[in-house]
Formats: sequence, structure tokens, C-alpha cells
Amino acid sequence: MVKYIQYSSLGILFLLVSCLKDDLSDCPVPGNSSYIRFVYDYNLAYEDLFHKQVSNVELYLYDRDGIFIRKLTDEVANGTFPKDYKIEIPEDIRQDVYYYIAWAGLHNDHHQATTPIPGTSHMKELTVKLKPRDNSTVNTIINPLWYGTLLPNQIKEENASQDNVRTISMIKNTNAFRIILQTLNKEPIDVNQFDFRLESVNGSYTYQNDVASTETWTYEPFSKKNDPAAGAVAELHTMRLLDDRVNRLVIQQKSANAPLININLNDYLKELNLELYSHLSLQEYMDREDSFKILIFIGNNNPTNPGEDEYVAASIDINGWETRIQQVEY
Repeated sequence: MVKYIQYSSLGILFLLVSCLKDDLSDCPVPGNSSYIRFVYDYNLAYEDLFHKQVSNVELYLYDRDGIFIRKLTDEVANGTFPKDYKIEIPEDIRQDVYYYIAWAGLHNDHHQATTPIPGTSHMKELTVKLKPRDNSTVNTIINPLWYGTLLPNQIKEENASQDNVRTISMIKNTNAFRIILQTLNKEPIDVNQFDFRLESVNGSYTYQNDVASTETWTYEPFSKKNDPAAGAVAELHTMRLLDDRVNRLVIQQKSANAPLININLNDYLKELNLELYSHLSLQEYMDREDSFKILIFIGNNNPTNPGEDEYVAASIDINGWETRIQQVEY
């Protein structure tokens, strides 16, 4: 019996030493503690990428009546959070927290969040939006942004060994677009002959991640270049795309009287639906996909004078889905 107790004690000591030296994610969680774990697997890879992409998080805590209690923040100076990252809920407020609202990736240069007052502010007052810009136009990189919430009806225990750990699943609220123009005859094209923009009412969000205003935002390229192999390339970032809002892509040849492209992206994303993602609604697809490559083939409107006339769009390819452009909307 004495030998058994000695061996057991050594085993417990070894476990505790390992937890001190190594990643804490697989170590026992104290029974009187409460943790929130974050995952970002709402993507087309269906893989948790939180620990690969996220470096800061803000967790807003509210009581049963939706009144603000406290905000918890954490940030990694270099790199991203470790795998299976958790944040501990302080003991003095643990029993009072009823609603959890999380934003990750908030950056002072790009976003603004309301500052709730403990004991006073209601969660319905919490909004996150793009910082004010001239003419509501963004032509810079937008820091990636994620949103997540844990409501009473969503709370469930993770497993028997960690029944004090609850999970918030995050959704990405930003997108990256890479737009490429190519001529049908493979002739060189100058990206500086064109203006690119994407227009959408999606610059601010409520505590439920709904759009909070009716203001139209214009997203323009932060990078334009001529690539000998690819063509005329423009890159821009946007906030979340919604299926009940018009997300209008406009490409204008500067010397032309009418746009080369003027379309609602939603219509094309509905039409260009791979069998692989046919089970997804349009909104779920747009939420899971955060990167769009748009390849547009153009031809000269008057081949006899190729140096002077306007280009016309022939077809559009979005993330490998191609269709001919039947109509340009003005």
C-alpha cells in the first residue's frame, strides 16, 4: 500500500511539472474555475484556425438583464494565440455572467467599438464599425475581424473532464478580393487604365452581428500592379458580405463612358455554385469563404482600332467558377 501511494504521488507530480513546462491546453482545469474557449472553424476547410490567425480578443460580459458587467481582453505581442486557447472568467463575477459577446482582431487603425459602462450599458448598445473615412471610402488593408457570441441557449459543457470550459465559435467579418483583368488575345493591359470599387452597406455591426446602419461604404484597391503573367491585378479588402444587401462590383475604364463591369456579386455567387458547396446557403458560403479571386476576360470593342476603343467584358471567373457576362447593369 505504501509503495502504491508513492508511485501515485510521483505520477501526479510528473503531471503537474509537465503542465508548468508545456502548453497548458491539455492539463486539468481547476474545478472551481470557469473558462471560455475560442474556435474559428466556420470556414470552408472546416478546421479550427483560431490559433493560426488570431492575436487579440475582447470578451464583453453581460448579466441576465443584458447589462454590461466587464470586458476581458488578451493579446499576443508576436504571433497568434496557442492552440485550444482559453480565457478565465474572474471568480467575483462568474455567477453573474449570462451573455458573452466576443470580437477578435479589433485594431484601432481600422475599427471602432463602443465603450460600455459597467452597471449601465445594455448589450443592444454595443456596436463595432469601421473608423470614419473620407466619403466612407476604404482604400487600405483592413485588419481581419472575427465575431462570436455565447447565449444561454447555446451553452453546453465540453466534456466530463472539462465541464467548466465553454466554447465560443467565431465567424470572420472581413474579406480579401484579388481582381485580375486579362485580354482575350493575351495582349498586355495597364491596370492604371481602370478604376475598381466594391460598394456595400456593411460598415457597422450590432451585438448580434447585424448591420447597424444604412450607410454605403466604398472599398477601393490598396494595391494595383501589372503582372506580365496574370494581367492587370487589383487587391482590396471589405467587411462582411450579406445576402440581403447588394454587394456591387464596379470596374470602370477611365477613358470609357460606361462601366466595364457593374454587377451585384450576390447574383453571380448564386449562379456559380460548385456541387461541393451546393448544400450551403448563399450566406453561409459567403461567411465561410473569406478570400475571392475574380478573373475577368475582356476584349476590345473594335478590333480594327485596338489602341483607341473601349474594352468590353466577356466572362467572369470567381474562385474557379466561370460564366459569360450576359448583361452589364448601369
